[in-house]
Amino acid sequence: MRIYWLFAYIILAGCNPKNTSDQSALMADAVPISNPLAAMPNSVTTYINAALDTMQQGSIRKSHVDWPLIRKIAFEKAKGATTYRQTYPAIEHALKALGDHHSFLITPEQHQQWLGKGNKSDPIQKPLLSEGMMLDNKFAFLTVNTFTSGDSLQMQTYASTLQAKIRELDTQNPLGWIIDLSYNSGGNMWPMLAGIGPLVGEGVLGSFLAADGTRTTWSYEHGEVKAGNELVLKVANPYTVKDKLVPIAILVGERTASSGEAIVISFMGRANTRVIGSPTAGLSTANQNITLLDGAQLILTTAVFADRRGTIYGKRITPHADLSKKWYFIYGFYQHVMRTEAKDWITSLKNP
Repeated sequence: MRIYWLFAYIILAGCNPKNTSDQSALMADAVPISNPLAAMPNSVTTYINAALDTMQQGSIRKSHVDWPLIRKIAFEKAKGATTYRQTYPAIEHALKALGDHHSFLITPEQHQQWLGKGNKSDPIQKPLLSEGMMLDNKFAFLTVNTFTSGDSLQMQTYASTLQAKIRELDTQNPLGWIIDLSYNSGGNMWPMLAGIGPLVGEGVLGSFLAADGTRTTWSYEHGEVKAGNELVLKVANPYTVKDKLVPIAILVGERTASSGEAIVISFMGRANTRVIGSPTAGLSTANQNITLLDGAQLILTTAVFADRRGTIYGKRITPHADLSKKWYFIYGFYQHVMRTEAKDWITSLKNP
């Protein structure tokens, strides 16, 4: 069973999704040299080939790139490498050349830090937990923040805290909910999904569609989130909201990316739901982490998202209420504008 980890991690903030290929840049970087394998140990050659083979087999862009050229340039860039670590720039260049704008490489040390097992002398960055409040004593407002860790305890804490906040706000009988994902740039989707589960609903909420046509669902039920039939995370004492059809407005923007987009898609197809804001980042694709020989992780984009209805994404998500062309939205009042739009919409449903 494939478990997808939707990393924002280190690279995501610098991504600028486009529809163009990186082949022209790849060609420009090619520098004819003598045999790049001449002084390269066999173990290093095997390491590079293993990384390239994995990309060619699993990438969602595998049918859109020139593999002989990618391989040629990767070995040219790795010329003189005698250790695995010295090949990282060449592998990173090949990942960039795929053109999915989401794949990248992390070192063994970065991976251990992500798992919560890094150097104890390194400063520990605790995830920013979700925040909630009542607006105008009528609307429950919830911020679902980015979560970039694979530490099991932090995952549990994040999800449980989010459900506890939902429980607290639900006791105040809100007219509707406003969920702010406008700054959620991604990371690990599973704690977010487990935490928001009481609002998004139960059952299959979306799926990962791989390049080979394989479809793996993601779901929430009774505090459990699953990839296919495999349990990924479970919240103890899960909460159930009083009104399962309560209106929910989702706030999004260009910083809503990757796992943030997965949460938006999880709401698609739910009744009484409206997405408000501006188009998302366009990284509505899933990454798989593949362990290389030295423990480095190839974070490879291997699937696109689909919602519970089967609608396929993979690009930017356009809101139901696109406010991006309104002058007061452009000039920086976007949070106020989105919240006002959300409150007006919820009120219109309650007072038709």
